[in-house]
Amino acid sequence: MTDRPADAATPRLPAQGRGGDDLLARALGRARWTIFWERLWPALASLATVIGLFLAVSWLGLWLWLPAIGRAIGLGVFFLLTAAAFAP
Repeated sequence: MTDRPADAATPRLPAQGRGGDDLLARALGRARWTIFWERLWPALASLATVIGLFLAVSWLGLWLWLPAIGRAIGLGVFFLLTAAAFAP
């Protein structure tokens, strides 16, 4: 006979079960943020490209060289490019 109670005969792992759940929850959270970023960055990249192209055309002074109708058409084209950047 031993001096230990009957419950002490079976070993328990109290911290490992909860620690594994915490690790899994953190890993799932990181995976969700990674998937979110992977879906978001192409849209941001295309929008940044359109904005950069508009700034390049503006800094070149193209708007000053164009007549009024050319400016309107150019702004319309950039508006359509921006709308296309937001489309999936």
